[in-house]
Amino acid sequence: MTLEKYLSNFEFMTSDKPDLVAMEWFMKELNNPNEKLKFIHVAGTNGKGSICEMLNKILFLSNYTVGKYISPYLVTANEAICINNNYFSKEDEEKYLPQIDLLVKKYISIFNKKPSKFEIETTLALLYFYDKNCDIVILEVGLGGKYDCTNIINSSISVFGSISIDHTNILGNSLEEITYQKAGIIKENCKTVIFEQPASKLIDKICKQKNNEITIVKKTALSNIKIHNNIKSTTSNFIKDNNLYQSFDYKNFKNIKLNLLGKKQLENASVVLEVIEILKKQGFKTNEEIIKNALCSITHPARFEILSNTPKIIFDGAHNENAIDNFVETIKDYFEGTSSITFIISIIKNKDYKTIISKLGSNFKSAKLIFTDGTKEEKYLSKEILYDFAKKYSNCSIADDLEHAIKLLDSDINFIVGSFYTYKLVKSILQ
Repeated sequence: MTLEKYLSNFEFMTSDKPDLVAMEWFMKELNNPNEKLKFIHVAGTNGKGSICEMLNKILFLSNYTVGKYISPYLVTANEAICINNNYFSKEDEEKYLPQIDLLVKKYISIFNKKPSKFEIETTLALLYFYDKNCDIVILEVGLGGKYDCTNIINSSISVFGSISIDHTNILGNSLEEITYQKAGIIKENCKTVIFEQPASKLIDKICKQKNNEITIVKKTALSNIKIHNNIKSTTSNFIKDNNLYQSFDYKNFKNIKLNLLGKKQLENASVVLEVIEILKKQGFKTNEEIIKNALCSITHPARFEILSNTPKIIFDGAHNENAIDNFVETIKDYFEGTSSITFIISIIKNKDYKTIISKLGSNFKSAKLIFTDGTKEEKYLSKEILYDFAKKYSNCSIADDLEHAIKLLDSDINFIVGSFYTYKLVKSILQ
């Protein structure tokens, strides 16, 4: 049985009021692998995935055995658990799934209920990283922080991407409530890194309460920012062919080339540089050349990713207000003056579709907006609901499905946006 098929037997969450009871039981049964590894714990509403990828690449190129656990996965469940960029394999499935299944059956017999998919997957990841003797593990929070399954670990460094309003049904309706939930990953007497933002004041206050040394990266520390946007190249090796990338200075680092687009990625990269400085003080070995090579060559699927050059099709999983703002800004930075733009838009039911559509429609008044039902799963808003709200913008239409929508693309630049969960299907259609 594959990991994906096994996990399909369980719900992602079993309650809208999560706790760590199941994780505590699983860890005790496995002799607490969560207490025997070195972790970097990464939380936030947006940016945490990019931060994880950058840290992973730098540490991997520095010759460490690096475990990485991310969510959501894009194509297969196996990519959520990886060591040195190798996904959890078929051989790993054969070895570990029977062991996990026995544990799950024992849990069900004792508690008379199923654990969640995320509890099982997190347990598997921690066991796997311990068995494989990882030097360091980069753990991305799934949802929130305080009661997220990953918060069963004792991290030496807590890292935050941008924090904004999302998942209000679980985390709270205000930025303060959401920040408190995410700040739950901060451990006593450890280190925290965050880029300055409205939430950083509260994070700073909580760090002081927990005797935690915090680094707040200042916007003024970034300088000499340049956007390189020669979009005529037909290859996806952006920097080599001087296509799409950005460069900046940060403190003593000069002319850092970053193969991820958008100003927020500069902020994420500066946070990563501070985390690396902390790791160096803790005994990890790396150097400026490795760091620069890592950032120059970093890729992160589904984050402003060019999937096709003829026609030019870019995928971005932006699905909340903060992410859409960054998405809009990046389009303006790199494609200003483009004569025609099309957006294919699919949105999950619990997202603020009105804000997403309004920001795209008002910022790109001549763009085409094509609405779909996403992967046609029940969790997606219907294309009719999206179209009905958006029809005040002049150029809106509905497609039968994603394949039909992609066949309609004829603009200079075409974007697929609104959900990470369409990525697998979009890739399949394009291939």
